[in-house]
Amino acid sequence: MRHVDSTADSQRALEAQRRQAEEARRAAAAEAAKAAKEGQKPAADNNKPLDTNNFIKDQAQPDVTTAGPKAGQQLANRIHQNAILKQGNNGPEVQELQQLLNRSGANPPLETDGKFGPKTEQALRQFQQTSGIKVDGKFGPQSLGSLAKTTGSAHTSTVPSQLSPAGQNKMTQALGNPAAAPTNPSAPAADPSQPGSVDATNGPTATGSDFAPEAGRANGTFAGSKAEREQQAEELLKANGQWPPKEGETYAIQIDQDPPPGNASSNDKSRYVRAYTGQTAVFKAVNGKLVEQQGPLRSAAHPGQKSSGLSPDVTGDGRGDVANLPAGVYKYGTQTNYRGRFNPTSNFQGYRDQNQDGTISGSEKDRKHTISAIQIHAGSSSKPSSIGCQTLPPSDYNKFRSAVRNSASGNSTFTYLLVRRPNDRHGANPI
Repeated sequence: MRHVDSTADSQRALEAQRRQAEEARRAAAAEAAKAAKEGQKPAADNNKPLDTNNFIKDQAQPDVTTAGPKAGQQLANRIHQNAILKQGNNGPEVQELQQLLNRSGANPPLETDGKFGPKTEQALRQFQQTSGIKVDGKFGPQSLGSLAKTTGSAHTSTVPSQLSPAGQNKMTQALGNPAAAPTNPSAPAADPSQPGSVDATNGPTATGSDFAPEAGRANGTFAGSKAEREQQAEELLKANGQWPPKEGETYAIQIDQDPPPGNASSNDKSRYVRAYTGQTAVFKAVNGKLVEQQGPLRSAAHPGQKSSGLSPDVTGDGRGDVANLPAGVYKYGTQTNYRGRFNPTSNFQGYRDQNQDGTISGSEKDRKHTISAIQIHAGSSSKPSSIGCQTLPPSDYNKFRSAVRNSASGNSTFTYLLVRRPNDRHGANPI
């Protein structure tokens, strides 16, 4: 009898879903009829061909100066030609879609192979869901507008979701070369207090052969493909005196942003403290090469607060001064403690935020403070949670921990390399 009741419940649920779908269809038809009567045009839909006449005029949109190839141009052109990209499509426009989905925070990152397969569809569905648009796994004008807004927000003024063809051309130029687009400090930043809000992927993706300009520095976020990231990891190790790698050694590499400068606004400093601003990937040395064990995960190499009563008060002002770890090479044990955290094998020399403003600047860059127990552990789902440790969101940390344990099986330690890149809003402030 219970089985019959469950079957009946399922049938009623399906019938309710059909009624809701029919009501939604009728409402959409009524809205379209009303819009046509009033001389308006209905909103773009992912399943409908794009009418370029629907793009609004690009009013007061700043010119975007570009240098280099216009990645994103072929994708926009394809959508302009009334195409809808979906699983089974292949080509350079799909590769550009994968690159932009990676920049928007696809987790795990996609292989940029130009093949629209199940993983690309899943990443697109996740993006559509977080963007509040129709979730169908198909890439049309609505998804194009949302993707432009998401990936371009850190480097240009607000980009409308619908633009004239000329405006779309400027938009794709900005997406393809974010470093060339002018930074707008007054533009609203993503709210890092929201789960999944990541500053790390807003910055320029590392490209070319100069992945590591010098020790402790990276020229962008992790590259888009596994092969490029392995090359990038090799160059980062070389720049930091870790080449050739030790056979069988596990290397956890973190690329984080520089902290804001001392003269940045209090709001900008708070945004930085409350955001996962970096990425961490895991590699293993096999036959003299680095083999990726885990692609980039969200992370932060800075505290999640400006002060703590658990931190030493080095200035005597009555407030604890949280720790910040300098860029460098460190050793960690492969066995986690009872709380599931990785412990360092020794104390480090680092910085203290002595004025509790959320950044390291000026005389604070002294690297004279002994900082202990700088663990690697899980933070909260939406922001770092530490007074100096390296943190990842719980779901990302679980992947990181599994990758390290599996890769370093049989070894007592692994190598952690921390490098930084210029801050997305304020540029370079190396620490």
